[in-house]
Amino acid sequence: MKTECGSSCSTARFEVDSPSTMTGNGIALLYEITHALERYAESGEATAIDLQRVPLSDQESDWMAGMLGKGEINATLHSMGRTTIEETGTSGVWRIAHYDESEVLLGAFIEVTNCPELLCTPAEDIREGAERLKRRLKEISEEVKQ
Repeated sequence: MKTECGSSCSTARFEVDSPSTMTGNGIALLYEITHALERYAESGEATAIDLQRVPLSDQESDWMAGMLGKGEINATLHSMGRTTIEETGTSGVWRIAHYDESEVLLGAFIEVTNCPELLCTPAEDIREGAERLKRRLKEISEEVKQ
């Protein structure tokens, strides 16, 4: 079976050697993502899908990655292990993976949102940043006066 993905990756082809390599969960997951996108567009309700709870063959995972495409944003966080956040080529769909300090995968998710929460600065941190910057500016002003 040959499958071609949409306009964002129109040249990609994915060969599936036999139906036994596909669990059927990949297609079901793409429908779930589609419904989550529609729900987000209508109500602003974000969705997180735990990929470790959905049995996918390696071939199916690769097929899904091709169907979703690659976006322009990649971020890596380093806090008690590594977290990667990747925008897919499908607007509003993000791949997130959490690893421990030994690089063992702890969690893999698809998030449907305009921006994953992990990339958003909490309001308290913004206030602390403003206070820290004010202190630094005060120190500089005092140095200049001397």
